Amino acid sequence: MLEQFGINVSALSHVYLHDLSELNVDLIQVPLHMGMPDEYIIDMVADSDTHIVGKLVPDPSIHDRKFFQGLFKRYKGRIKIWDFGGEPETRPNQPGCRWPGTAKEFVSLFRQFRDVAKAHDWDNKVGAGGFLAPTFNGLFGNESRFGFLEEMFYEGVGHEADFWSINMYVRGYGGCKNFVAGILMFKELLARYGQHIKPIVVAETGVPCGGDPKFLHIIQTPERQAISLIETHLACASLGVDYSIWYTYRHPAWGIVDEKGTRRPAFSAFQNMIRVLKGWEYKCTLKALPSGNVQERWLTDKINWHVLPHPNGKEVHV
Repeated sequence: MLEQFGINVSALSHVYLHDLSELNVDLIQVPLHMGMPDEYIIDMVADSDTHIVGKLVPDPSIHDRKFFQGLFKRYKGRIKIWDFGGEPETRPNQPGCRWPGTAKEFVSLFRQFRDVAKAHDWDNKVGAGGFLAPTFNGLFGNESRFGFLEEMFYEGVGHEADFWSINMYVRGYGGCKNFVAGILMFKELLARYGQHIKPIVVAETGVPCGGDPKFLHIIQTPERQAISLIETHLACASLGVDYSIWYTYRHPAWGIVDEKGTRRPAFSAFQNMIRVLKGWEYKCTLKALPSGNVQERWLTDKINWHVLPHPNGKEVHV
């Protein structure tokens, strides 16, 4: 896949299309378990050359083969990228559980989802996961949730998916160190099961700048949220992630637009990053050149330059 930049948009409607057009993302991820947009809205987005990712966090009490048949019939030809799952390794005794079943049951339902998707359109790209284990990886004071993933791959989920999606919420859980370690651990898991050649995408990543006190340890100022957005996208690119979806477009705490529709600094940061970097491929990371005194050298050690070449031979350094 060639997309780079994406945003999660709940309750997608024509009201948001002007802002989203100005943002100029490659992808808009629509959480279909939270509401299904009208087909004409999807068509309007497609006309702007932006692709839709259909995201479904499954509920085994209502999502079955009949539901999947209706879903893919409704959006046939309109949505080509599908992502199934939302942190299934979070267990019922842990906060945020959305999948109460076993790993085997998850794989079974995913197979039904994939089979129906391919039957409607073989060109549909179907990913699995929304895995949170790369965040909760057993390092930096985090518990490990990789055991559930091991069970899923033992049950054969690796043979079914076109790509893998992960959720990365790491600010306050070891920061960038945890980000790097979690993705590398996930890559090692894929390699052991012969799945390392398939793309990895970040289905959700973001930081709040207000809201629920239970997120106090990761809440940032609006200005720092904008910086984190850029840092996170560059970190994902440096680790070979295919694309990243920022969570979220409009939200009182997490959004790049607040609940009143006012743009936060993260909106402009995202817009400018896309304008400068869209279409450029990640090459490498460079350290800043050595400086002349101890204080400047200390700053040099804190600075990385991300190098992105363009097919025309030019390079941009961020």
